[in-house]
Amino acid sequence: MGWALPRSISRFLFLYLYAYRLRDALELSELERFDTRYQMCKLLILIGVGLLAAGLAGCASFYNGVGLLISFSCHSCGSHE
Repeated sequence: MGWALPRSISRFLFLYLYAYRLRDALELSELERFDTRYQMCKLLILIGVGLLAAGLAGCASFYNGVGLLISFSCHSCGSHE
């Protein structure tokens, strides 16, 4: 789930980028051009936050697994004494 949100949001970003490249052909007004740029910036921020959250969640689960591995190995060492 963590990587799915930035991936789906990036699809909208690409649509806005495509529309912005065709701004002259689409005859966008200045307000529409501003709104397109604003939406692209907003989507970039959402993608960045989503990637950061997914990355941090991945690191936390990795370190949690390492901690459990160390914990289990310490318990097994103590039972041999």
